[in-house]
Amino acid sequence: MALSDSPAAVRVTELCKITPPDSPTDSSLPLTFFDIYWLKFHPLELIFFYQLTTDSDSFSSDILPKLKQSLSLTLHHFIPFAGNLIWPSHSDKPFLLYSPGDGVSLTVAESDADFHTLAGDSIREIPDSHNYVPELNVSETEAATMSFQITLFPNQGYCIGISSHHGIFDGKSIIMFIKAWAHICKNDNGSSALPPDLTPVIDRTLIQDHQGLESLYLNRWTSVASLPEAKFLIKEDGLGFVAEELTRLIKGLEKNKGGLDEARKTSEAFRKMDPTTTEVIGVAGSPRFGVYDIDFGWEKPIKVEVTSIDRSTSISMAEIRDGNGGVELGVVLKKDEMVIFDSLFLNGLKHL
Repeated sequence: MALSDSPAAVRVTELCKITPPDSPTDSSLPLTFFDIYWLKFHPLELIFFYQLTTDSDSFSSDILPKLKQSLSLTLHHFIPFAGNLIWPSHSDKPFLLYSPGDGVSLTVAESDADFHTLAGDSIREIPDSHNYVPELNVSETEAATMSFQITLFPNQGYCIGISSHHGIFDGKSIIMFIKAWAHICKNDNGSSALPPDLTPVIDRTLIQDHQGLESLYLNRWTSVASLPEAKFLIKEDGLGFVAEELTRLIKGLEKNKGGLDEARKTSEAFRKMDPTTTEVIGVAGSPRFGVYDIDFGWEKPIKVEVTSIDRSTSISMAEIRDGNGGVELGVVLKKDEMVIFDSLFLNGLKHL
C-alpha cells in the first residue's frame, strides 16, 4: 500500500501550444444533443504510463519532438476540435470554433517520483495522480477542448496526461483521438494519413433529433447555476434502475423501435430521480477501447489510469493489460474505506 505523506516534486520545463499545420480558414461545428447532455460535467482525465527504453537524453532529443510533431499532424484531421468551445449571446446553443492560430496546450515536465509505484497497482492518494494531468482552460466565454502533459521520470519512464472537455469528447472519441495520434507518431514516414477506423466523421446531418432532446438538455443547463456535486454511493434501487433502463434502451435500438424516443424517456426518468435518496455509479471506459494497444512507436503502455473518477461517482474499466481476457477496474474510496477494501478484497485476490 502506497499512501504518500507528500506529493513528489514536479518541475514544468516547457509550456507550449501545438497547432495544426496548414489550416488558414475558420471552421465551426455545432454540438449535438449527445454532446450537450455532458456540457457541464467535469473533464475526462487519463494518464498513459510508458516504460523508458532509452536514456533521458534520447527522450528529449527523439521521443518528445516526435510526440509534438505527430500531435500537430493529428490535429489537422480533427479541426475544429483544435479550437475552442464557445456560446456567444447571439447563438441558441454552444458550438466549436476554430480560427487560424488556435491549438491545444502542451505542458512538458519532469518528476522525481517513483515511476513504478505510480504505474503499479498498489493503492495511493489522489494527489499523486493529479500532478500528471494538465488543467483544462475554462472561462465564462470559452473552454478548451483538450490539453496534454508529458512528464519524464528520468531513467525510469514517462507518462502522457490528457484532459478533455466532456461536452466534446466521450470516452470512445478521446481514445480514438489518442489512437490516431499514436498511429501517426509510430508510422513516422512523412505521411499523416489515417486509416478509416481512426478518421473522424463530423457530418452533423447524420444525427437527427426528432424527439427534441437538444432543447430538453439546453433547458436543463440554462435553468441551473452549476452541476451538483456527485456522491459515491448507491441508495435504494439506483443501480437496478439504471441497469433496467439501459437494457430497455438497447433492446429498443436492436428492434429498431424508436431508440431516440427511448432515450428521451430514459433522460426524463433520470431527471425525476430524487438526489437525496437515489444516486448512481457510472462506468468510465470500456474493455473494448483497447487502451493497452496504444503504442506511439516505442512501447505499449504499462498502465492506463482514468484519474477523473475521483470527481464523477464512477469506476473505471479497461481490458486487462496482460491480454488474458480479464477486466481491469479502478476505484476511488475514502482512505479508511480503501484500507478495508485492500485487506478484504485485494489481498484475497493475491491468494487465489
